[in-house]
Amino acid sequence: MAVWRVSTPAQLSAALSSARREAGMTQEELAAWAHVNRRYLTVLEQGRASLQVQRLLDVLNVLGYDMVIVPKGHPIDPAR
Repeated sequence: MAVWRVSTPAQLSAALSSARREAGMTQEELAAWAHVNRRYLTVLEQGRASLQVQRLLDVLNVLGYDMVIVPKGHPIDPAR
């Protein structure tokens, strides 16, 4: 299981797409389980972030932070 450091929509796109494939799921399956539209997943996986996602990444960047996506239960998962 991979860990991704995300500071751009393209990096978020790659992380989501890789995590979905690693889980062995199609976009349709993930959309159903996540209760979102498949088209929304397609947009995310193409790196076309919503304004909200872009603003979040911009705010983190100004503060000098990146988002890190880790599998649940990973040693750096703060919920552990």
